[in-house]
Order: sequence, then structure tokens, then C-alpha cells
Amino acid sequence: MSENLQEATKQEDREQKRPTTRKVEPIRDKRVIRETLEALSQDRSPAGERRYLLFASGIYLGRRIGDLLRLTVGDVKGQDYLEIVEEKTGKHASLAINAALKKIYKERLQNRSPEEPLFMSPVKNRRTGRPKAIDKRTALRDIKAVAKVARLPEGYRIGTHTMRKTFGYWYYKTYNDLATLMTMFNHSKAEVTLIYIGITDDQLRAAFRKTKDLYED
Repeated sequence: MSENLQEATKQEDREQKRPTTRKVEPIRDKRVIRETLEALSQDRSPAGERRYLLFASGIYLGRRIGDLLRLTVGDVKGQDYLEIVEEKTGKHASLAINAALKKIYKERLQNRSPEEPLFMSPVKNRRTGRPKAIDKRTALRDIKAVAKVARLPEGYRIGTHTMRKTFGYWYYKTYNDLATLMTMFNHSKAEVTLIYIGITDDQLRAAFRKTKDLYED
């Protein structure tokens, strides 16, 4: 295994806390993404609202789940930009909230207080009695619920990092701007980014499909 492949695999394994054989994938079908957003938007229960906000934030901001879960309503409500310090790296990141995501925040956060966690747990903090954010385990359950709404193929490997990978996959496919995507993800090597977002898998699968004629005259 190459050094860069090892690095990408270890990075995902650390972030997902899953065996390397369960590497999660991006959502490679734009229609599925649009239909999932639409379906999630129809569920007005507290859990449904949270899943809608979590999925939309994940695929439009491209952040790790730990960074998303630390957001408050005030961080994004009525804002054009989002400033964060990454939980994993300690590095500063300045993000623009695009028009699609701003519209979602405007519609869903108008009656919520700025100090509330953006992804609020139904259980309050035992010590303070104040609202608290969901944890990573709950976020994973939410994403598994999203996967059912999305009607992904049986066995499709999905996890909390699917949203970040989906952002990276479609940013690269749309703009072909690997250098900027590497900066967004704080990756130092192009190969790591391509492996991480699933482009290398696509290329390998395409190469294997061509082997049907390998032994023909």
C-alpha cells in the first residue's frame, strides 16, 4: 500500500472510528442528493428538523462532524460567513455560507435563540439544565436515518463523513479545482484528497470495467 493511500485510509479510520474495510463513500448521484433534501424537509418533528439541518450543513460546508456539532444557531443565523477553529487540527477556517444553505437557515432558525446548539439534543445538560448538542453517536444514527430516506443501494457504505466526502466529490467534479479543495480539507497531498473523496475509487472501477476485452484478439 502506498504511503499516501495509507495516510488517507488511516485519516478516515480515525475520523470514522470504523474498520478500514468499512470505508464510507460520497453520494455520487445529484438527483439522490436533491431528493433527499426534499424528503428531509418534509419531516417537521424535532428529530426530522435536526437531520435536515445536519445533512444540509454537512454537504454544503464540508466540515468534519466534530466541527459541525459545535455550531450554535448564532454562528449561522443571518450570517454570510462562518469562522471556526477545527477540532482536529486546531487550524482556523473561514467559510462562506452559500445562498442555498442561507435559505435553509432562514426558514428553519427564525424562532430559535442564537445561543442554542444548531443540532440540539432532546436531553438537556444535566449539570446546567441548558440545551446541549447531540453527540457523535447520535449524529451517526441521524445519518443512518438519512440513508433510509435517500433510498441508497443496499450495502452502500455511509457514515458521518459521507457528507464531507459528498461535498468534496461534487466540488471536484463540478469545478475540477483540486488545489482549492486540498486547502479546504487541509490536505498536503493531491493523492490523499482524491482517495479520500472517492475519485480514485471511480478511476479504478472504470479501469477494471475496461478489462472485459483484456484477452480478446
